[in-house]
Amino acid sequence: MKAYKKLSYSKFKHVPIYLEWAPEEAFSSEFKPSDKKVYTTVDEDIDQMEHATLFVKNLNFDTTEDQLRAFFEKSGKVVTVSIAKKPNPKSHGGFLSRGYGFIEFCYQGSS
Repeated sequence: MKAYKKLSYSKFKHVPIYLEWAPEEAFSSEFKPSDKKVYTTVDEDIDQMEHATLFVKNLNFDTTEDQLRAFFEKSGKVVTVSIAKKPNPKSHGGFLSRGYGFIEFCYQGSS
């Protein structure tokens, strides 16, 4: 929640960021883009922490998942980053950004 409030309407490069809450199942096992990078963590406490997923739209089509991760890590522990992509008809095996993505944060919940 803290990351959402801090980042909402801030700027990424020169474009304002519009955030919306993502559906609970945004990172379910059904969501499998073929070129998704998998980030692992050494932090063993991550399973015991609560997660929140943000939907970010109006991304520049040249924005990479690594750039988005670096930007959002300033506000908290990022678990996963995924930018929606579609096949590029002009490049065999290539993908094009759809201009939106998901960022999953990890935070210490009240137990």
